[in-house]
Parts: sequence; C-alpha cells; structure tokens
Amino acid sequence: MNFNHAQLHEKAINISSNYLKYEAMLVSVLQELDLNKTYLHYEQASLYVYCINLLKLSESATYALISIARKSVKVPELKQAIEEKRITLTNARRIVPVITQSNKDEWLTKTASLSPLKLERALAQSFPDKVTQPTKFKYKSDSTARLETDVPVNVLDLLKRAQEILSQKNNEHVDVPHALEAVLKEFVERHDPVQKAARAKKEMNARQNQISRWY
Repeated sequence: MNFNHAQLHEKAINISSNYLKYEAMLVSVLQELDLNKTYLHYEQASLYVYCINLLKLSESATYALISIARKSVKVPELKQAIEEKRITLTNARRIVPVITQSNKDEWLTKTASLSPLKLERALAQSFPDKVTQPTKFKYKSDSTARLETDVPVNVLDLLKRAQEILSQKNNEHVDVPHALEAVLKEFVERHDPVQKAARAKKEMNARQNQISRWY
C-alpha cells in the first residue's frame, strides 16, 4: 500500500487553518466575556479563572489570549491582523506590551515580516524596559509552586516595604511568599466581586433575620 503524503499534508493544512481561525474567534469572544463580566454569572472571580476552570485552557494560553483581547480593544488592528493570518497569536503576544495606536503600523509590519528571534531582538532594542520574559509557573508539589517573572524596580521596592511592615507587625521576619500571600489576600478580600457579593448577601440575610425577630 502506497502512503499518500499529499492527503496527509492536505489534512494537516485544513486542521491548521481551522486552529488559527478558532484562535482569532476566541480572542473576540473573550473580549465580549470581559466586557459583560459573564464570568461572574458563573461564579468565577475573574476572566482568567473562568478560562482556566471552565474553558480548560492552559495558564500560558489564557494569559496570552486575555492580554491580546484587552489590547485589541485599544488597538483593533491587532486582532484584525490575527484574523487575516498576517501574524500569529504567539507573535501578537510579544508586541502586546508595546503596541499603541501611534506605533501600530510599524510593529504590525515587523511582526508579520520578522522571524520570532529577530522580532524579540527588535523589541528589546526599542523597548528595553518594557519587554520582559514570560511569567512562568512550575508546580513542585500539591502545596508549593515556583513563580518566575520580571518586575519593574518600583514593584520590587513595594514588595520589600511590605515585608518590612509585616515583619514589624508580627515581630518576626516575614519572607517573600508570606508577604505576597498577606498582600494579595487583603486585596482579593477587598476587591473580588464574588467575595463582595457573598458579603452583601450575608449582610442582607442578617438584616432580614433581625427584622423577622422584631416582628
């Protein structure tokens, strides 16, 4: 039996074409989900959590898609270039931190014409303070993960100051993981729409119980 390379090649092209098409469609639907906060309807704290928990996307894919969807609100030509298959989702992610309405033509052209390596070099030369390595999460056990990310120096200074404040408050040294936990926990408790709704419901039930006791 002769193996049909042409058929297999055609199959690969068709699947690849559909894959790229659905990537672009996913960017569009994430824009709508974000705008309408649909994730809250399904009791997900954020669009990111919605994508991980309900769409079953990987963390890296979720981060890339959301960043492109949100940047495309300000620079619609970015999503258009993806839809027209002029640039890949991977390369689109690379220019998200730097692309604006004023420089879109230059960077969309470079993204479409340069290899990934040459594009990274061009970005690093033009925006040394903005272009960072992708954030990486690595799970080491059921309770521990490793986080690798680039941050601005002022963010590092804020983290160090948070460590100092917490160490003074607790009368003992607080390391980076525990400082991050304390700061992020307080932020989420204050600003998470899901937790806000739960507190509001609890307060309403308490008032109703109090009123019922009066009568």
